[in-house]
Amino acid sequence: MSIRRSLVLSLCFALLGAGAVFAHSGATGIVKERMEAMKAIGKTMKALGAMAKGDVAFSAAKMQAASKTIAGHAGNIDRLFPDTKKSRKSHVTEAAPAIWKQKPEFLALAKKMAEAAGGLETVSSRNELGGQMKALAATCKGCHEKFRIKKK
Repeated sequence: MSIRRSLVLSLCFALLGAGAVFAHSGATGIVKERMEAMKAIGKTMKALGAMAKGDVAFSAAKMQAASKTIAGHAGNIDRLFPDTKKSRKSHVTEAAPAIWKQKPEFLALAKKMAEAAGGLETVSSRNELGGQMKALAATCKGCHEKFRIKKK
């Protein structure tokens, strides 16, 4: 495995692991819905990582499904983060107040995620997957660093 691919996979799994720290118990309504969307994105990224590492066989059909899952959730971000007190003040949310203070930047990152996820549809081999995952993981990281509550 190349060093580049190893670094991409490490970044992806670090982002996934960070998401498991907060429990979803107690979340309701739109907060629960967006947590479930993020969980689905994380699960999809984990499956892509396994494919990139060679733990599972490469599949163009799985690339198509992953693209639709991630891009679909990314396209729904604006609806999942409405400007309501309940959405922003939930005790179980990981959403930082910066989301609502810098909403255009937040939505621009979601658009980049959707575009990077769309690029999965053109991936035709395991060798191409690492580069596309790097682009996709960069959008996740950029959003998590600025718009997610930091873990203590």
